[in-house]
Amino acid sequence: MPSLPCRPLPCTSTQGLVHQVQSARTVPSSAIDGSQKFTRDVLWDEPLLERQVGAEDARHAQYFVYVLEASLAFHNGLLIPLLSEFLDYAKGETTADQQDCERRAFARLSARIKALFPRLPILLLRDGLDANGPVMQRCHQYHLQFMIVLKDQDLSTVWEEFYALHAVQPNGCQHHWGTRRQRFAWVNAIDYAFSNNARCHLKVHVVVCEETWETIDAHLFNTLARCARHLRDLYGQLGVRGAIAFIRTSCAGPWLDPARMRRLLAQPLQLQLE
Repeated sequence: MPSLPCRPLPCTSTQGLVHQVQSARTVPSSAIDGSQKFTRDVLWDEPLLERQVGAEDARHAQYFVYVLEASLAFHNGLLIPLLSEFLDYAKGETTADQQDCERRAFARLSARIKALFPRLPILLLRDGLDANGPVMQRCHQYHLQFMIVLKDQDLSTVWEEFYALHAVQPNGCQHHWGTRRQRFAWVNAIDYAFSNNARCHLKVHVVVCEETWETIDAHLFNTLARCARHLRDLYGQLGVRGAIAFIRTSCAGPWLDPARMRRLLAQPLQLQLE
């Protein structure tokens, strides 16, 4: 995912915001995700979606609002809302008794993005629900780059090609992100056929990232620290979080003698519990 600078972007419109991001000479990343806003047991507006909830002997209709949102995604995790597309019951296939869904809403939202920014290169970030041919084909049609999560159970033919081609010509690299060790592997230009008769073809690139890291049992650490004789008063005065913050600040300060700390660390550890 391209890195975008995080700084104030003064503007008065959606187009202005995106074009100021573009001025940084990077490809703007737009994360698209759906979320449910609220529910009611009464139909207070016609566009609401409907589902059946409750136990078998007390099933009843529940109505809810669902929206698909596109947000500018920055490298540090910051999200700025860009566009919203509400799901509408009437925009589904009413003749087949199928209400609106995320995939139909994505078709409308991507069309709006293309209409607002016809020449702007944009990278769409999507979850595994959109790992299918029609969605990727629409992205190609609108000249939108995309990065979609590919789950193990999705696009089985693509996974088969990935493992077969990677065994013949392995591509990969290793990287450290903070305390995590990442190992990447990829295969480019995998042919993916879809539709009823597999008449449609797309070239997709698959990247796999395996992460490994070490975890510390924070509950065990906190329990030992609270029961340690030399830390009991500190935890009683500042609390758990305050004591941990005080210890971290003390370790980062310039007042500790490095030579004395090395001597103490070299001695056998003695932990006296009460």
